[in-house]
Amino acid sequence: MRILDKTDADIKVAIIVDREVDSAVLGAFLKENPENNYPFLLISELFEEPPIACSLKLRELVLGDEEAKFRRMLRARIPREDFFSVCRKEGIEVFSQEDIQAGSLTFAKCLSQ
Repeated sequence: MRILDKTDADIKVAIIVDREVDSAVLGAFLKENPENNYPFLLISELFEEPPIACSLKLRELVLGDEEAKFRRMLRARIPREDFFSVCRKEGIEVFSQEDIQAGSLTFAKCLSQ
């Protein structure tokens, strides 16, 4: 916090250790930052997949991009499922990587599905 206070940057974003690693760090940050002066990211957010989530949050925090905020909120409300899981759930036969590697696929087998 003190380093952020002394920095001359126009926009400051704190990077905080995740609660699972050290819960005291986030607690101390929130206690010393009661007016929410400094927006923050958790270290785990920097490495989330897909990286678009972190990119959108940074655009929101640094640029004040309202569209990025909206897209983050929308992504949070609509769960992303794996394409192959959705196909299987809908009854669409999808060959697995193991089928391809095993060489068990034939042209006739692909057309019969």
